[in-house]
Amino acid sequence: MSTLAFDTHKFVRDLTKANMPEEQAEVLAQHYANLLSDRLATKDDISGLKKDMMHLEERLDAKIDHLEERLNDRILYTAVKSQMAGVAFICAVIGLMLKYF
Repeated sequence: MSTLAFDTHKFVRDLTKANMPEEQAEVLAQHYANLLSDRLATKDDISGLKKDMMHLEERLDAKIDHLEERLNDRILYTAVKSQMAGVAFICAVIGLMLKYF
């Protein structure tokens, strides 16, 4: 992770030129530096998150593909089962017709 460039020395110098006490300017500069490094995302941070999201997207796509395959297998199984039941029914009807006609 890279850090943001914040020139604390220049910041302190500018504040002291504006009549702020040096000790107060140094404390303020340190707090600003901490805030910038702790709270703001860098390009590297965003790039890392993008890579993580792409990896998660790939995993999600793989899971969706697997679920689609399972669903298609289940639909095919149900269709074949229904057709077999239909064939069995027709055979039974034909058998009854041959027996009684």
